[in-house]
Amino acid sequence: MLADDLHHNLNGILQFLQTEHGPSSHLLAPSPQSGREGDEKSWEDLDPNQTLAATHLYGPMRVMAPAGSGKTRTLVSRIAFLLGQGIAPERILALAFNRKAQQEMQERLAALGHTINVRTFHSFGYEIVRRGLGWTYHENSHARLLELFRPHLNLPAEAPESPESLEVFLTLHRRATMELVPLRELRLPDNRPYQPIFETVLAAQNAQQLLTFDGMLYFALRVLLDDAALRHELQNQFEFVLVDEFQDLNHAQMLLTRILALPQNNLFVVGDDDQMIYGWRGADVRLILDFPQTFPEAKTVVLGTNYRSAGNIVRHSRMLIEHNPERVAKDIQPRPGAENGPLDVILASGIRQQAKAALDWMEAQKTAHGLEWDAFAILYRANSYILPLLPLLKQRGIPYTLAQEAAETDEAPEIQPGAVTLLTIHKSKGKEFPFVVYFNLNWSGGRDGETSVPEERRVAYVGATRAQRGLLLTADEALFSPFLVELTLNPAFADFAMPYLERQRDLARQKKGHLLRKHAAISHPGRFSFWGRFFQGGRDNSARITTLEAQLAEVEARLKAFETEIRYRNILYPKNEPNRKL
Repeated sequence: MLADDLHHNLNGILQFLQTEHGPSSHLLAPSPQSGREGDEKSWEDLDPNQTLAATHLYGPMRVMAPAGSGKTRTLVSRIAFLLGQGIAPERILALAFNRKAQQEMQERLAALGHTINVRTFHSFGYEIVRRGLGWTYHENSHARLLELFRPHLNLPAEAPESPESLEVFLTLHRRATMELVPLRELRLPDNRPYQPIFETVLAAQNAQQLLTFDGMLYFALRVLLDDAALRHELQNQFEFVLVDEFQDLNHAQMLLTRILALPQNNLFVVGDDDQMIYGWRGADVRLILDFPQTFPEAKTVVLGTNYRSAGNIVRHSRMLIEHNPERVAKDIQPRPGAENGPLDVILASGIRQQAKAALDWMEAQKTAHGLEWDAFAILYRANSYILPLLPLLKQRGIPYTLAQEAAETDEAPEIQPGAVTLLTIHKSKGKEFPFVVYFNLNWSGGRDGETSVPEERRVAYVGATRAQRGLLLTADEALFSPFLVELTLNPAFADFAMPYLERQRDLARQKKGHLLRKHAAISHPGRFSFWGRFFQGGRDNSARITTLEAQLAEVEARLKAFETEIRYRNILYPKNEPNRKL
């Protein structure tokens, strides 16, 4: 059974799947029927790079689509092109991330007179599970799964049970089933191996036919791996597979995609590594970055024009994201003729002062441009940030809607007309608003410490690029994020940007000196009266020296980054040059 290898021999599964159709299966291409007249109109208004992507025919293709670059148009045009080449609609499968994206793709295709299989990952996985196992999803499945973990809590006799106790098991279960982490690597906080618990719970799920939301993907994989007839049926049916928001895939979704795309590997993926902000729930940016290594014959097209946002928003968001070390380089430019638009920064002494200033800015923009309130959105990193905003909105009589999103569905949050939209940056993904307030851009260290600095920078980039015409950034004057500095390479912001950079440079210099003295004391303890006393006695200090050298390398990299940024700004904007406004 291939499914039993999921958790300890994934490479073996991939090797088997690649070879079961023959050594040259990845180069197979179907013979299209005669083309249909008129389909060219669906892509004739594309820019050159969009056209290059949309008119690609056979083999794997990676389309890097920055914010506002027309990814959905390119995806739909690609489908229209395939149909125009005589590919039968039932031979094409498009996978979307949530129901709203699915519906948008279907509506655009319908406007062109086309109908194909456009599915969410979960709905397609659910269909496979129902065909292969006959199971049905129930709303209480999550609670039932929790009950399966309860006997394994292993709490002390008088210790109270808490929701967090069971969350540990859910986290490990998700890592096993969605990230496909080998079971031997998973352990509970008390150092118990998770594998025997997982196998017990999996057996119970099979006995009870218990299907959770994530299970729609996981058990779909198991069905396809164990049922060769069904696997080959779907592979033969779908000669062309397209995937939207590819950067947000987890390893289970990636494996499902690879299985379906075989043997032809006519796989067309659209995404943006700069917008991968779901690492905390299993998405892996390496999947889109390493696509050319996964598919050596793949081609890549980079869409370079942001058609959504005003010029200042495009340029400054690019300044921000280019600080990320590992990414696909993109020459992102605003659309021809785009207005510059306002990009403003407000630093305040507290979050309530930020809220007042943000509403003042919104009211000024509303009056100046003759807008309704639904032209505005307030985006924030954490739900707790908006607590000071709500009473002020009510006090000023400003209508607002809090966009809600269920935790275990592929539904996107609904936006209400006639009101300011308030939603987290994660919920704002795929949306756009004429004017955006990015509220309280402070440094918090990540989503409960779970995300890395590059991912946090991507969160800031996504938040900034939701804006079409104008963007306001607010932050605490003492706690603002370094991303705010990276966003504001402009003399108009020199009053806070340069002092921040110079302060960080000086702190890095101090830290470097401290580490160098400590390193010398460990290496030669007899020469240093203060540090040396801690390292005498003939102890082997090689491990400490290795740790210190790693810390030194890190602080030197930070120091170099700050010095480079300061030098860059001083070259571009000499101190005696009068500030220019955006």
